[in-house]
Amino acid sequence: MGKIQQFVVTKMLFFLIFWVVLSSSSKARDFDWGTALGIELKKKVSNKLNFGLSQEFRFNDQATNLYRSASQVGLECNFLRKICKVGLFGTFIRKENDQKQFESQYRLGADLSAKADKGSFSFSWRTRMLSTFRDESVGSYKVNPKLSLRNRIQIDYSLFSLPLKPYISCEPFVYLNAQGGAYLNNVRYRLGTDYRLNKRSSWDAGLRLDHEMQVINTSRYLSLDIAYTYKF
Repeated sequence: MGKIQQFVVTKMLFFLIFWVVLSSSSKARDFDWGTALGIELKKKVSNKLNFGLSQEFRFNDQATNLYRSASQVGLECNFLRKICKVGLFGTFIRKENDQKQFESQYRLGADLSAKADKGSFSFSWRTRMLSTFRDESVGSYKVNPKLSLRNRIQIDYSLFSLPLKPYISCEPFVYLNAQGGAYLNNVRYRLGTDYRLNKRSSWDAGLRLDHEMQVINTSRYLSLDIAYTYKF
């Protein structure tokens, strides 16, 4: 298959999957949309070690309400000729709860990822363990901290000499220490593209659909995510 045919097939596949995901959102009992804005700084400490610092703001209620902010710091180490990566990070979160009150949350996380290239395509997998400590003085929680496991599968496509790299991903969330036992409580879909400005900086823009599960009122949330990354 030639490059032009590959591009056309890939583009059609991305839009088909996105159309299926987006059209299915109308079946949810509760649907909302918003946006997320973020910035990330990455510092190369050595040939294998990178330091990262990021800030993100999320808006819901048709992008009119700031309901979450997250400040994150972490370290990432690559091995096996940069095929695999392992990371550790900590996140401070200010989040609006069900009573519309803001509470502080502290999250510790660790992840392991691997990537394989096949022509213009890149296939990656990431497993991430999270431990989130919630503020008992603001909300009452039967389980604290909350432990969760996320596994993301992603496909990227390099557009020849263009600085664009479209991608699509799926990421199930598993609530590990729930009182009734572990269960799947959310599935996240993403469709977007990375736009490289130069060797140091890039933009990432895409649509994110979160499908909350195992609750009485199933909800889905669609977000336009925009993030800027600078490496130094």
